[in-house]
Amino acid sequence: MTAIVVLDATWTRVHGMLESRPTDGGMLRIMRRRNPPEPFKPRREPTWVVVRDHLSQVVRMTELEPAADLKAALVDAREARIAQCWDCEAIATTVAFFFCSRDGVRHLVSIEARTPPEIGKRW
Repeated sequence: MTAIVVLDATWTRVHGMLESRPTDGGMLRIMRRRNPPEPFKPRREPTWVVVRDHLSQVVRMTELEPAADLKAALVDAREARIAQCWDCEAIATTVAFFFCSRDGVRHLVSIEARTPPEIGKRW
């Protein structure tokens, strides 16, 4: 006859490690950022509104003065694109960029802290 073995009652090192693992999402709570990013925080150095194509080549760039309102500059760039019949995605609160597309062409419009390369060049 075969004996019925109850595995739940048997404690092993592996069983102990499984019991002590964090619950689902437990690690995410541990790794969560304490402070959310502030992409629109005014900067002391100049920044740029840069439009890049699908190959990350610069299509257009506009320099912003130090301590400029970055959110307003990005919103203005989005509204200008919409006025030119581009379909623009919404601007999220935790990032300083948006994507827009027209006639199969997709562009990235972003706020960049480094001096971008010349128009037609990429990093």
